[in-house]
Amino acid sequence: MDLLENKEINDEVARHPWELGRFEIIKKNVHRIHSNMSKNSKRVLVDIGCGDAYVLRRLYGFFDFDRVVGVDVNFTDDNRASLLNVNSRIEYLTHISQLNLESTDQVMILLNDVIEHVEEHIEFLEELKSKLDRVEHCSVFITVPAYQFLFSQHDIDLGHYRRYKVSDLEAYSQQLKMQSQSSGYFFFSLFLIRAIQKWVSGSMKINKVENSKNKDSIGVAEWNGSVLLTRILTWFLRLDYGFLKLMSSLGVQLPGLSAYIVYSK
Repeated sequence: MDLLENKEINDEVARHPWELGRFEIIKKNVHRIHSNMSKNSKRVLVDIGCGDAYVLRRLYGFFDFDRVVGVDVNFTDDNRASLLNVNSRIEYLTHISQLNLESTDQVMILLNDVIEHVEEHIEFLEELKSKLDRVEHCSVFITVPAYQFLFSQHDIDLGHYRRYKVSDLEAYSQQLKMQSQSSGYFFFSLFLIRAIQKWVSGSMKINKVENSKNKDSIGVAEWNGSVLLTRILTWFLRLDYGFLKLMSSLGVQLPGLSAYIVYSK
């Protein structure tokens, strides 16, 4: 969740099923990469654009990384103090430039719905590459909103500059100088809902300035559903992801509301 939405780092705030469902997808990919890391060198997990660090703090409880780092340009001293009070073993930085890595580190970078918020995204990735050039073994896991034809006022309100196809993510290999290991889409059901919404309101113009209902570009929308409804929808989204993985293994790539890619070297 964005820090603008959860300024006080309040873990009692209701999490949207989309956020909970996405966490399960992130966890599966982190597990796969973590299981291939050697215990003979330092294993480092870095979440760039971590927001209120909900994902990072939950992952900390599942995996034994030797170093865990959250990076977010919106961190204030109060944010960092609150987060360190919860878990002082996680580091919190405000910029990639503050991240120091050793050549022998095994690094996993998370960029979960981040680069669509960065106008100068190529420069951003090249700055990240300059850090990763120092390490021999590294993986990068990226998730983004999918399909530019779905771009709408909702994206403007969230502070998005673009949406992606998997092929767009694969093109980033030129900036990162890394090889794509796996990629695809997730949340097919939400893709269908958004596509219908876009088709119904297709004639509506997008106003990037005057019509924005979210001047602070706050992330996940407020969720007021019951605990039971939240669990049901989260479970359904997990099934949705499994269904798309199954279809992909059969050679059928279905669309999704989000796209992902895993790079490694």
